[in-house]
Amino acid sequence: MFSSDKNVNLIAGMLANAKKYGEMRLENFERGSVDKMTSVLTGIILGAVVMLFIILIIIFLSAAVVFGIAPYVGGYAIASLIVGLVHLTLLIVIWVNRKKWISIPINALLADVFLAEKAADPAPTKQQMAELEQAIADDYSSLLAPPTQANNRFEQAVNAASRAWSIADIAIFGYKLYRKFGGNTKKKRKR
Repeated sequence: MFSSDKNVNLIAGMLANAKKYGEMRLENFERGSVDKMTSVLTGIILGAVVMLFIILIIIFLSAAVVFGIAPYVGGYAIASLIVGLVHLTLLIVIWVNRKKWISIPINALLADVFLAEKAADPAPTKQQMAELEQAIADDYSSLLAPPTQANNRFEQAVNAASRAWSIADIAIFGYKLYRKFGGNTKKKRKR
């Protein structure tokens, strides 16, 4: 069972490999996250700079339009009002179409950056997640369910002996793990 030296060494090796694997996965996750965040922040900064220049261009073009149409509409005040109404109309059009023009492209960009590996796979639905949670709960319940009662004395005796051996085996296994990982600390300190 568990208490053989071969199994103790096997489990110790598995734990060491699992720890190394976890550290490697974490490092890959960190590196990937840094690359993706760099792409997103670069896009935000570049977008802000481009937006600043577009705003400046709009301001100067608006001023030029105001000066250009002022003699034809009756002065600078009327020309400024006309240009302001055009800007307000454009703002309303953009606000009405904000999902189609802004939200959906940003969502697609971020999904492409962060979920590029998973783009082909459909996202799990709430029903699939609920089914998986129920399956885990069922497995957990069956794992912790008490064993069925034996119908005769022989089965009861075999079950009792099996439980006693399992308890002894777990105790031996724990002792061997203790000796492997923590029991030799006194020897190390004396040296």
